[in-house]
Amino acid sequence: MWRDGNKARLESQSPQGDTAMVSDGTSLWVYSSQAGTATEYVLPAKPGAPPATGDGAASPAAGVDLPKKIEDFIATLAPDATLTVDQVEVAGRAAYLLTMTPTATNTVFGSVQVAIDGATFVPLQVQVFAKGDVKPVLSAGFTRVSYDPIDANVFEFTPPTGAKVEHSTFALPEGMIAGMHPGALKSATDPGATAAKEPAPLTRAWSLAWGVFPVHPRGWAPPPFPGVVGRPARAAAAAGSPTLGGGSPVAILRYGEGFGTVILVETAISTADLSKVTAELAKIPVLGTPTPVGTHAVYQIGTRLGAAMAFAEKGTVVFAAGSVSQADIAALVAGIK
Repeated sequence: MWRDGNKARLESQSPQGDTAMVSDGTSLWVYSSQAGTATEYVLPAKPGAPPATGDGAASPAAGVDLPKKIEDFIATLAPDATLTVDQVEVAGRAAYLLTMTPTATNTVFGSVQVAIDGATFVPLQVQVFAKGDVKPVLSAGFTRVSYDPIDANVFEFTPPTGAKVEHSTFALPEGMIAGMHPGALKSATDPGATAAKEPAPLTRAWSLAWGVFPVHPRGWAPPPFPGVVGRPARAAAAAGSPTLGGGSPVAILRYGEGFGTVILVETAISTADLSKVTAELAKIPVLGTPTPVGTHAVYQIGTRLGAAMAFAEKGTVVFAAGSVSQADIAALVAGIK
């Protein structure tokens, strides 16, 4: 990987084929030797974006107060996690090792360690650990790093002979900006209210009044998941009912705190679409076949870092996931009626 200002080059080499992504700041080339294709994408202009730094750019460390940034980060994390700082050597560079450890007792997430170059503050290595593990579940980092000037031709790309050349343009989907704007969200407690920057928590009374979801977790807060907060993902312009992409109503509910949180997503669905969703879930090998959880036939997956479950019935699709054990998520799912 090479980077200089807004120019970058990334190469991946393997027995299955080589891949290269090269950007000079105005266009991006993506080449795959396996597919035999080279596609050039014209990048959209960024209003107000600073010009490329190029040679002689200021050091990444300029104006950075690392101790202050770490102190602010610790304040942001508390009380969800603790943070410790040590000094190590990574890729031949003296680095700060930041270790973040969740405080939640029910999470299976152990910690995440980030090594930051002590002089330039560039992240050199990231490792994610499951609780009780001494070896990381996920690890990525550099084995060698250099801050020497990079030749300009590194960010130039010429399609290899015989490659199928294509040209395209990156563009944001129509309406994406408007849909993402905070003003597109309306109050959940008053579906007819004018647009609000921050919708109120979704209440059971509101949900039942709209007839959005025929299923709910028993008591709305079955142990060990105290506290539930729901918000509409988007609001339909006319009716004010929360929808996702103008389709079926959607609610996102949160059970728990910090890294022990389980997210529950509920959305209404037609009988025809329900059959399609069930068929697609059945095609995912890692999910296997549905197994009983409470009264539901559930597709589920568990990893060292968390678990997820999904089922579809009674005109509703339900998805639950979190960095907790499968048993914990099963306890919540089993309480849904």
